[in-house]
Amino acid sequence: MTVPMTILATGRATPDTIYLRDHITEMERENLPFTGISLRIQARQDSHKGGSMQSLVKPYNYSSIFRWDITIEEEAVSMAKEHLQYIRANALQLKENFLEINCRLYEKRENVRSDEPPTFNWLDDDWWSKVKMNLSQLAQVASETGLKGILFDTEDYLNAVWTWDDCLNQDLKSRPEENQGRGEEYPDYRLYGKEFYWGQRYEDIAKKVYERGEDFIGVINDKFPRCVVWMLYGWSHVGTDYYHKDEHGRHRPLPHRTFLKRTGNSLLGAFIDGMVASCSSDITLVDGCEGNYTSTPEGNGSSIPGFGSLYNKAYGESARYYTSVPHKYTNVVHVGFPIPISLERNGNDPMLDEAQLKNLMWHAKKIGHGYLWVYSEPLSWWVPPSERFIGPNGEAVEQHETNIRIKDAYRESFRKAVQYVTATK
Repeated sequence: MTVPMTILATGRATPDTIYLRDHITEMERENLPFTGISLRIQARQDSHKGGSMQSLVKPYNYSSIFRWDITIEEEAVSMAKEHLQYIRANALQLKENFLEINCRLYEKRENVRSDEPPTFNWLDDDWWSKVKMNLSQLAQVASETGLKGILFDTEDYLNAVWTWDDCLNQDLKSRPEENQGRGEEYPDYRLYGKEFYWGQRYEDIAKKVYERGEDFIGVINDKFPRCVVWMLYGWSHVGTDYYHKDEHGRHRPLPHRTFLKRTGNSLLGAFIDGMVASCSSDITLVDGCEGNYTSTPEGNGSSIPGFGSLYNKAYGESARYYTSVPHKYTNVVHVGFPIPISLERNGNDPMLDEAQLKNLMWHAKKIGHGYLWVYSEPLSWWVPPSERFIGPNGEAVEQHETNIRIKDAYRESFRKAVQYVTATK
């Protein structure tokens, strides 16, 4: 059976709704083989109100729905709805578009200081009510304007959101090269021990996070029927495989689910389980397996390191072992894979050549369920401004960062790779 592919363009350089409205025709004239893109609803200049920390940076868009200092304004939402309705009526190819959200708590930019990053409190009902209100507004806009779904960046940048106590991984602090941006830079990247959680047990917090997951998907059930909730990572990124190898060096599951409290991102698993348990039958969840987006495979058709392991954690035996809702999990969750074009730390040249692209996409299609997210920064397919406010009269102001157009020769290589994978069973 041929798996239909959704090929999503995403990354720091993807457009906002203003750029899309103004440039959708010329974007499609490029004839790039994307079925859709991720997009953001831009904020107005005065949208940063009432934050308890004045050092927090103003938001450029409304993606960060977990921030307590963001108030989504009706005027900006109404404007975005007009943009998206225009795109829906005029787009011929980019039909499967996704609205971006994330769980970022604050922004950290150059020359902006935040001395005391916020401590995340899953027990705060007032904060959670605001998250649900933000999500409700965005989900309704996405549904009413014909978007395919929501792209949920689940990475907890700069502040712990999903990790209770990563004590199984503490020795990584002495090996920062293996620590994926944690360790020495964030020496206490966990919720356990923070003031909000004094006297609390992991089991009670995990139960609350599970309930928050039920609430989260309940909003989507109500406001966005048939939504695809595409997480950049889910159970695939929970630390169920840290340092659990047998005498032959083979990974083995943790002895029991109770050990999850000692691994990274275990509360994300609880959140996802809540979503799975309460999602309606027309909702699809996608685990995007972000853990493999730094892969630079061989171009000779050889297997991709990590693909099988991530699939197992996201959907296979490992997922069914650790999820608390195994009877429903594999009916709801699908698996996608990243296709990394460029990462800022790797410079301004594409990471993959045409042969590598073909190999990576072919394995992603073969192993997963046809969901491919193509990530790039600072290289850009369309070169919109990365960050900007909406000014008083609806104009774009205060642009930041310089994106770099992907060269024509590489665009052609990308087209050929997609054509090859699409035609190959």
